Amino acid sequence: MEHARESSSLLSILDEFGVRVASIERWESAVLGLPDEVEFYKNKSSQIYTVVSTLYSADGIGAKHTDHLFDNWTEVSDRRYLVVANQINLRTMTAYRNRKIDYIDLAGNALVRFGDVYVDVRGRSLKTTRAAAETRHAPVNLFSARRAQVTFALITWPELLTLPIKFTSEAAGVSIGIAFQTIKLLRESGYLLDDMNPYLVRKNELIDRWTEAFMSGLRNKLTLAKYRGERLEVLGGNAETPWFISGECAVPSLVRPTTLTIYVQRLDPALLAANRWRRDGDPNISVRQKFWTEPQQLLRRDHGLEFQAVEYKAPALLIYADLMASGDGRQREAAQSFRKAMHELSED
Repeated sequence: MEHARESSSLLSILDEFGVRVASIERWESAVLGLPDEVEFYKNKSSQIYTVVSTLYSADGIGAKHTDHLFDNWTEVSDRRYLVVANQINLRTMTAYRNRKIDYIDLAGNALVRFGDVYVDVRGRSLKTTRAAAETRHAPVNLFSARRAQVTFALITWPELLTLPIKFTSEAAGVSIGIAFQTIKLLRESGYLLDDMNPYLVRKNELIDRWTEAFMSGLRNKLTLAKYRGERLEVLGGNAETPWFISGECAVPSLVRPTTLTIYVQRLDPALLAANRWRRDGDPNISVRQKFWTEPQQLLRRDHGLEFQAVEYKAPALLIYADLMASGDGRQREAAQSFRKAMHELSED
């Protein structure tokens, strides 16, 4: 599907500058050539554009074609337009700029202006961009650190597949572009089927591969610090600095814990002081970065409702992976028992 590749490429270009779209469905519709309103945002700035795509236009993006469109577009002064094209020449860029029309093309040229956002890229060539892409072409790793976060979110909360892609992006802690690309790769790899309701298949194999990727890459990336502590209980949490217990302390009925693994939103010095964790001696406490956000929290936020937690267990997939990554036979045995008991870790 050519349009899917082009839509993904354009999202990646926007993501270079931290600009994201709120609705992937509206974006794809617009890229196909059906003018639609799409919200763009970065941090606290946002703008609704009427996106007009000439990717599949027989007239291309030449001056004659755009001059004809300008007459209609500038009739409504309070509307913002963004043109999507294969490649826009410098003369046409100037014409757009003078008419306060923003644009983005597949070569990587872009003009995006709203709130505190100002993106202005010129002089990129589609031929050069494609040649560079071919030069660096390599098989895409479905289980790179960022894509592994997306796969984790979809295994843990499969309902994300029925929600707008911005929820998958935020639940996994990645950009919309990475979320979109990962879902596409899962589909191409045979792990995702698209019926009326998309769903994951070959789930056991997917979990095994994800766990291997966690052990070899994502775990180290997420590790903030390691400490030595005399006790494995955690003191001093509050609603603003919650922790999430993983590893063997999350399954005390299956194994007697001798280590502690927790995930935090940030490394809080008060937490270290309250628990008297120190850096000398052999570490038995691992503190890792919490990268996920529960869909329930996202939905409540969108409805203006509060969502607070002080202490939670980490999601089941992460508990399982931490147990397997321990290198301890006791924990690995507990991991297998835990996996069998957890519905979300079994083949549907």
